Amino acid sequence: MYTRFPDEFIKELKEKTDLVQLVKQYTKLRKVGMGIWQGVCPHPNHNDDTPSFTVWQKSNSWSCYGCHSGKKGIDGNKGSDAIAFLEWIENLKWREAVIKLAQWNDIPIPTDKNQKEFKKNYNLTEKYRKDLYKNEEVLDYLYDRGLDDIDLESWRIGYDSYNKRIVFPLLNRYKDIVGFNKRVVDPNHKGGDKYKNSAASEIFNKSTYLYGAHALDNDFDEIRITEGSMDVILGNKYGVKNIVATLGTAFTEQHAKAIQKTGKTPVLIFDGDDAGNHGILKALSYFESLGVYCKIVKLPSGKDLADLSLDLKFGIETYIRRNAVTAGFLQISDLVKEYQSSLYTIRLEFIPRIEEVMKLVPKTEERVLKSYIKDELNINL
Repeated sequence: MYTRFPDEFIKELKEKTDLVQLVKQYTKLRKVGMGIWQGVCPHPNHNDDTPSFTVWQKSNSWSCYGCHSGKKGIDGNKGSDAIAFLEWIENLKWREAVIKLAQWNDIPIPTDKNQKEFKKNYNLTEKYRKDLYKNEEVLDYLYDRGLDDIDLESWRIGYDSYNKRIVFPLLNRYKDIVGFNKRVVDPNHKGGDKYKNSAASEIFNKSTYLYGAHALDNDFDEIRITEGSMDVILGNKYGVKNIVATLGTAFTEQHAKAIQKTGKTPVLIFDGDDAGNHGILKALSYFESLGVYCKIVKLPSGKDLADLSLDLKFGIETYIRRNAVTAGFLQISDLVKEYQSSLYTIRLEFIPRIEEVMKLVPKTEERVLKSYIKDELNINL
């Protein structure tokens, strides 16, 4: 016997689906107006040679003027939402279309087992939150990191007293708790993983999960990607929009595909260290292979977004906007710096050699040679 899908799940599934991105899997679309996209009808039974298929982004609806599909009640049409689109384009039954759409969105399908897991995780979260307020040392650590009680409540932060780790509950789009990210309290921790995520399950896929995605603003056209939960919480606290994190796990091709589905421009804001720079290059390679345009914000050496948010407070969003550059600009600027560094090294090597030769030339030639060196090498002797 099938589990009945909750009405709220169906409502949210329709609302959260980016219909433009979904339809683009089947046909090319071109923006023709404010939130209006058009393309050739993708249905195999409609030999469309003019763009008669339209998607309205604001209402998340679609219709084809040529074959009259998408209008409920006309010729057996089932409607113009995302579920109806999959029923129509792939000849699926309603339940099959719901499951396919949920999988495309990487949203867990409600089952009795899932509901039990959500309930179990909710109860654990409540326990962790109570344990946090029993431990003044951990509370003081979190306050020292720049958090306050509103932050602790909003993000449901707790403490696992058995494993001695701070707990960050992981929420899906419906704010169900699908797992936990646990980190050690001691910043100088050595031995063992600094972060531990819940094991993969039916409700949690760590290769695609993005911390903070439940709070995305659909009307904002960028998605800022960082590394840790504190980056998200403190960035969000001081006004950074649409910020998510991979939670200490390496950025994967699956992450890139999940971000592509949002239809938003990715902005990479990784830590200002060698690992962060390597992560940027890896993420860029994934986005480039998908044909996704993205931006990069390089942080000062030794800083992460949490640090910079505490330094700049409500100026952090402006900093991101001003310092975001394209991948091409970043790569060219790095090459220019490398070239300039090489020139500096060469100058340091050659100037003493030139000066030694100049000591040997007659005074009558000195002025001419100095002028020649300045013109050719831009060096003043």
